[in-house]
Amino acid sequence: MTVRERNDVAHRGPKVRRVADYLRREAIRGTFGGGFPTEGELAAEYGVSRNVIREVLTQLRAEGLIDRRPGRGTSVAHRKVNYRIDELRGLRESFHGSGAGEVVNVVRDVAFVPAPPIVADRLELLSGTPVLFIERVRHVDSVPFSLDRTYLTEEAGRGIDGADLEHNDIFALLEGALGTPLGESEYLIEATAADSDTARELDVPAHAPLVLMERLTRTRRGTPVDLEFISLRSDRASLSARGSRPHDPRR
Repeated sequence: MTVRERNDVAHRGPKVRRVADYLRREAIRGTFGGGFPTEGELAAEYGVSRNVIREVLTQLRAEGLIDRRPGRGTSVAHRKVNYRIDELRGLRESFHGSGAGEVVNVVRDVAFVPAPPIVADRLELLSGTPVLFIERVRHVDSVPFSLDRTYLTEEAGRGIDGADLEHNDIFALLEGALGTPLGESEYLIEATAADSDTARELDVPAHAPLVLMERLTRTRRGTPVDLEFISLRSDRASLSARGSRPHDPRR
């Protein structure tokens, strides 16, 4: 690559990132339901060259957001589902009436196990205390959406052991079993890659990008009852939340 070619690539970089942000957001919103614009139309709309548009489309295809096929043009692979995390709701509650599609749970495992150290620490238990472990693959609109690994305290677990986990959110079952509303959750969210087992369950290639969400849920009295490790397909889920600036931002 010549110096001029390297400079051209470097000059295109900010434009590629900017246009990719625009198109990614429009695709997630479902703007292109009637058909994806041509390269020429996109270049004219965003005031960039076709080379920039080609790089953008290559990037979005690598992300699994669009399909590009000879003779058929470009189309959105599937619309991402917006999952709000500033509201403490189960998946079925979150998507009810949203048009996202039906939520179906495939239960892979349910068993009482000794709490591993990290689980015991987060649930404020002694290591080895029995907890109920639940693993589910959650489908939205017939497509795998997430692999959820849930640990419940023994009291909470006994309350829902034997319940219908295929057609209910755990949050709703917990509130019924405990007789008290859930209060709040803490989140830790990071990017990760799918191991071979997770990839198989989520129907993605090994090492595909995922969003890993750790969620600790407490009752309104502040008692931790539910620790989840949720692996979300990054091509299927977008996370959203609202935030407010504190009165004293230095604190």
